[in-house]
Amino acid sequence: MPIQDQNVINGSPTKTFFVRTLTRDIELKDALLDLLDNCVDGLMRSVPKAKLAGAKPYAGHWAHITFNREKFVIEDNCGGIDTNLARTSAFRMGRIEVSPGNKERKLPTVGAYGIGMKRAIFKMGRSCTVTSRTKSEGFEVVIPSTWLKDDTSWDLHLKPLQGNRSIAGTRIEIRDLHESIRSQFIGLSGFEADFVGVVSQQFAIIMKKGFEVKINNTRVKPKPFRFISVDLDAYEEGVAPFLFKGIIDDVKIDLSVGFYKPVPDLAEIEEEEEESATFTADESGWNVICNDRVILTHDTTYVTGWGIGGVPSFHNQFIAIAGTVRFTAIDASKLPLTTTKRGVDLNNVLFQRVRDKMQEGTKLFTSFTNRLKKVPEERKKVFHETASIDYDQLEEKRDSANLKWVTDRVRLVGGKTFSPKLPSFTGDRFRVVRFSKSKEDVQTVAAFLFDDDSVSPGEVGKACFDRVLEEALKA
Repeated sequence: MPIQDQNVINGSPTKTFFVRTLTRDIELKDALLDLLDNCVDGLMRSVPKAKLAGAKPYAGHWAHITFNREKFVIEDNCGGIDTNLARTSAFRMGRIEVSPGNKERKLPTVGAYGIGMKRAIFKMGRSCTVTSRTKSEGFEVVIPSTWLKDDTSWDLHLKPLQGNRSIAGTRIEIRDLHESIRSQFIGLSGFEADFVGVVSQQFAIIMKKGFEVKINNTRVKPKPFRFISVDLDAYEEGVAPFLFKGIIDDVKIDLSVGFYKPVPDLAEIEEEEEESATFTADESGWNVICNDRVILTHDTTYVTGWGIGGVPSFHNQFIAIAGTVRFTAIDASKLPLTTTKRGVDLNNVLFQRVRDKMQEGTKLFTSFTNRLKKVPEERKKVFHETASIDYDQLEEKRDSANLKWVTDRVRLVGGKTFSPKLPSFTGDRFRVVRFSKSKEDVQTVAAFLFDDDSVSPGEVGKACFDRVLEEALKA
């Protein structure tokens, strides 16, 4: 036997430390979303490239999630993992560097780090069985609870199985759940309802393309992204979204921002504030999408440009403004993703440049909202001819309508912008009168004027002004 060098120090990490570090800062819902991402990535490997460009490229494919206090299971029919990929990289802690010509690098996925499946497994439990079949082969890998305790070997055993031509897909069953995970899965915490809501938003585009997601036997419905607009086919002026499109550094960018509903009047804003101490922004704010995954939803912070660079901070008067920016790239490392794939990397240079364009569009509509506030009688006229339009319908209209695009020659060379001609208002005849009184006093005046103390504060104020104005005109 060779003599061991007494001066060699063991510098390898322990599995327990490595796993705890890997899973500590990720929330349970994000770990589950990682597994759904893997399903879609597998689907992209198996669906012909030509089909991906169609309207419903994922039709007939699904991912089903079930969980209880004993186990978590996710299974799909998304093509499966081939045995070579399983042996070389699928179970490793991190992505192996591959040549630019590798097939994995030519797919619009979001997996850039190679830790999603492993992190999700160890976030939830101590043991797991992964079974996967392609059309020609299959395998099973068992990760026992004892594996985590053994720091001498990181190897796992692969058991070959026969392929299945009827259902090519993957099944992951996680057992020995951590107590903190069990408590979230038993139903009292509200986790299931919250998770369904998250999936309905973050996989909305993928589900609209035909992909089915079920959570504990309930099919998740995609939440739509929408705008309101006049007819774009014959556009000359009126309410319409601000648009940008282009390909920059091999990343395709599609940006839209505008109104998703009519701007509320002051009375509606006051009523909303009266009903809730915390104002709910509903569908307003920015949605950021990377390779069809929604990584940020309804954001109204500095991350998407609110409150900086001349854009006002989000306020309830801007509740009708919403935006969507979509990044698509074959090389996922170029996308503005964090490692959790559920947030924006603000150090990404491309995102910093695109955010300037997002702010340009946001300012167009915040300024218009401020002008409209001064002429409340114009509000109904402004939105009279608008109709709701879904994001995918807008994409079709954007390319087919005869819109006037301007080529960007400064910050985003390779892109072009459509800026709508929003309605203008002549004169400056109107002023907004707004003041605050106690709830009790408003109800007293409402009862006096209307014999009804539930009349809205806006109507009470208008009636008071009209009454005094009538007296003033007589004087």
